Amino acid sequence: MAFYSDQTRIFSPLVTYHHASNSTATSGWKTINWSTGSNTHSGLTHSGGTFTCANSESAGYYFVQFSHTHSSGAHDNYYLRIVNSGLGSCVYVRNRDGDGHQVSAYMYLASGWTFTCDVHHGNNNHACNNGARNLHMMAWRFNNV
Repeated sequence: MAFYSDQTRIFSPLVTYHHASNSTATSGWKTINWSTGSNTHSGLTHSGGTFTCANSESAGYYFVQFSHTHSSGAHDNYYLRIVNSGLGSCVYVRNRDGDGHQVSAYMYLASGWTFTCDVHHGNNNHACNNGARNLHMMAWRFNNV
């Protein structure tokens, strides 16, 4: 949590998740279904890999960070994205010949809007690496922005 000298809160760590309940290898796009959460006492709810802005008090600007690695070595058709239901794809990255990457987005969430963290593989040989530091997401809401 950060404060100005007058104690105005400018952001709060709101949500952190790691481990996926759907870590199996899949060819094509897959939304990560997060299985272990902490700091989940926010206005964002999580179900089936989808985070929803629960109410108008929770609406605002968010910074979302998503880290992903996979097993069975590097390959060329490996992508990450963060998708916002109100804005579409906020960020999209291709990792060429790698086995891990991360992506971040600064986005607005209105009440009822959702976002997901997705991964794409060009074949079904690469399961998610489920280590806490290997598969992780965080979202912060910025206040007074």
